[in-house]
Amino acid sequence: MRPCQVDSGAGVHVHYDWITPRVALGSRPASAWDVRELALEGVTHVVNMAAGLDLGQILVEASAGGLDPVPAVAAFPIGDAEDGAGARGHLLRQAVAHVVRVLGQGEEHRVYVHCVHGVSRSATVVLGWLMHDQDIGVGEALARLKAARPKASPHPLLVAEMLDAPAV
Repeated sequence: MRPCQVDSGAGVHVHYDWITPRVALGSRPASAWDVRELALEGVTHVVNMAAGLDLGQILVEASAGGLDPVPAVAAFPIGDAEDGAGARGHLLRQAVAHVVRVLGQGEEHRVYVHCVHGVSRSATVVLGWLMHDQDIGVGEALARLKAARPKASPHPLLVAEMLDAPAV
């Protein structure tokens, strides 16, 4: 898959990589321009893993700028703090299940998973989805993830928390 970056003219805002033809992983969309570019790439759904990040205004601006349809957004906010392991694990599993559901709705759906930098929280979700989708273990899924996005680095604690529950 090819790495991508969106340049709004004021500098690059969103960096992402296609992990598979239907799942991309990257940094947070910072502007309506970023959302429009993701939509042009075929993204129909956005999974937001960043705590305290509301994409509402950006989506309103993208819609006002003529983007129709605007990608659907689902938020599973996980902060950087290392407390709340049970809640984090639950949110990670919910996010993986959401990606599975969206992609199960048809080949036309493409998902963009992000946190702030697209390195740990969102990478953990994509790792979990790869394990589920391709019926592979953590090691193989991590190798595939890093082959597509070398800077991906799911935190081992988040991975352990995500896996500490029944499968999706």
